[in-house]
Amino acid sequence: MKRLYKSITFFATILILLSCSEIKTEDPKKAFQFWLGIKAPKDVELIKADYWQSAHWSKEYILFLEFKPSEIWWNECIKQNGLKLDTTKWNPPDPLPIWFKPTHNSTMYKQKGQLGNDSRYFRDKATGICFIYEIQL
Repeated sequence: MKRLYKSITFFATILILLSCSEIKTEDPKKAFQFWLGIKAPKDVELIKADYWQSAHWSKEYILFLEFKPSEIWWNECIKQNGLKLDTTKWNPPDPLPIWFKPTHNSTMYKQKGQLGNDSRYFRDKATGICFIYEIQL
């Protein structure tokens, strides 16, 4: 019985320790997969990313992503996430990755009804390049 108790305690400790490590990556493929839980589809060209996820079980994360999706993918993203045009002044977080620079030609979106959530989604009308800053804390 002592041996069983020790084994259970050992494995429970390992499980707790493994689930308590934060995730950090600048690899766009990994960041996309951590963010959505799937590999990027072929119609999404990943460019740059910065992703952090807490060790907390509630999946707190911050994502910065530059990518070029197909028009179809982007329109579906807007629809599925309930994004709406946002014409307010956005105060970017500090620090901001040096490469995270949506152009003046970009349209800015935010989620409908998300008070206190500063996540923003940008798409350059001419190039189709998108930037996402998404935060869930």
